[in-house]
Amino acid sequence: MINSKKPGKLGEINLRIPVTVGALGLTASILFTSLFHIFTEEQRKPLVFLTTLLGTSAGITSAFYVGQSIKLNAESKKLDTTTSYISRWSNPSFDSTRKAVYQVQEKLKGKEAQEHSEIIQKELDSNLDLRLSIIDALNFLEEVALCVEIGIINEDVTYKYYRSIVRTYCETFNLWIGKLRHDKENTELFKKLTDLGARWKALKYEEKSN
Repeated sequence: MINSKKPGKLGEINLRIPVTVGALGLTASILFTSLFHIFTEEQRKPLVFLTTLLGTSAGITSAFYVGQSIKLNAESKKLDTTTSYISRWSNPSFDSTRKAVYQVQEKLKGKEAQEHSEIIQKELDSNLDLRLSIIDALNFLEEVALCVEIGIINEDVTYKYYRSIVRTYCETFNLWIGKLRHDKENTELFKKLTDLGARWKALKYEEKSN
């Protein structure tokens, strides 16, 4: 075929040959094997050294890429788990819980802070469904806080979605949780959640100052 841009040429062929690490390794193996059989005993010594050096380099390179692959897979899995926790909170099954928290917050409006624990306790004692909804929500958020602490989920993504939710629950039920710990004689009740809430609150102030 005549090339209109280069009339002096009848045509040209472009070949693209993909070269992979595996192909290079195979080629090198064939070449060194052939040379090993051709060379004399003295000539083989530097060849053996070179082969060992290249093998070590290839092993290190391979280990690096395997490590990178494992790291990427771990990050991908972490993001998948994070997305799962976000989807679970957005699920309609939590609608009753969100409604319950709103009802409690309405009861607390205009009341003194020291009264909050008693008001919440009274509401929960008189309404079993409300109590179960609140406990379920706090247990779930405690689970989220634990996952953040041990690195199962991505904290940056979790923070962007859950920061207002964690803040709302910690501020609303802080005094009641303290009373519950005292009554149950268990200082660890919802501690992961309250610790995360305090840390995220400080982080938010840092963002504002910057």
